[in-house]
Amino acid sequence: MKRIVSCIAAAALAINGNAICLTPETASAAAATAQIMKTAETLAPAAEDVQPDSIVASGLFGASLSNLQWSIDNLGVLRISGEGSMGDWRTNVPPWKTRPEYTEQIKEVIIEEGVTDIKKASFSNLPELRSATVPASVARIEDEAFCSCPNLVEINIAENPEQYIEGTRVFNFTPWFEAQKQKNPFVIVNGILVGGDRYSKAPGVIPEGVRGIAEGSFLDALVKSKPLIIPESVTYISQEAFANCLNLSAIYIPASVESIADDAFSFCLNLQTISVDSKNPNYCACNNVLMTKDQKKLIQYPLGIDAETYTIPDGVTTTTDFALNSAKYLKKLILPDSLTQIGDYAFANCYEMDSSIIIPRYVNA
Repeated sequence: MKRIVSCIAAAALAINGNAICLTPETASAAAATAQIMKTAETLAPAAEDVQPDSIVASGLFGASLSNLQWSIDNLGVLRISGEGSMGDWRTNVPPWKTRPEYTEQIKEVIIEEGVTDIKKASFSNLPELRSATVPASVARIEDEAFCSCPNLVEINIAENPEQYIEGTRVFNFTPWFEAQKQKNPFVIVNGILVGGDRYSKAPGVIPEGVRGIAEGSFLDALVKSKPLIIPESVTYISQEAFANCLNLSAIYIPASVESIADDAFSFCLNLQTISVDSKNPNYCACNNVLMTKDQKKLIQYPLGIDAETYTIPDGVTTTTDFALNSAKYLKKLILPDSLTQIGDYAFANCYEMDSSIIIPRYVNA
């Protein structure tokens, strides 16, 4: 027994160089072991006090190739610092995605003040990412920026009333986005409606204060309203914002809207009424058809009306992609001599339409 106690005492002396004096009360092996463990716990730093002591990987990148710096520390924190844009890697990948050991280690993303954008898919498909912090200096967040991160439960985005968020796919397939949709059928980030629960039959009144409707926000949604009301605060409606909303029958566009993507209302098969505020300087509804104010560009024909014949007004020079695609009741279409550009699939899937459409001589289809 003395030998055992002596061995334990020797072990105690080795703990961080701190000696333990064994008294008669601690002369048993069990008591000595308990005292050693207690001493070890006292000397060990608390988990929250652990500080990063090494950088696992780092480098320079950005629009000028060196205006930003990235680093991953031993705690799995990816930090982006510097001034300006991330640059463009649509034909490449971000430097922290060049090796599997990098992507599998990242648990937190911290973007520091000074960085002005987040490029496409910058932090997508990071399997261990749990949280992200975006500063107010970030003015643009591009498509799929945080997409498909299965453990991303927290995103902190600083207030920026000028920020542009490209679309719903920025946050798609993350627990954070799913949680936001459960809280509210409209997910709004810095005034941008980035999406919502497509199956909640969300009310057809978009909240006042929304600045823009991001790409694909209500793609395939069950939104149903007569009409869908877009508030005066909205200035733009992005690509496929309401595409394929089969329950959508009417929509009202206010005077504030400055930009509408060509396919914002494509494939809304039951859309019958398109109304535009007469004070809108950019768009109008010409006989229920969405056009630019000068009536030179036809953007969207209401696919749900039962008219069998439609004559595109003289003066129209362009029909956008999908402009009349899937007009299920249309049998005859008359094109004006002023037409010079027909968008991709503009008249496709019009199964009742007479095939003998006369194409004007100056059309560059």
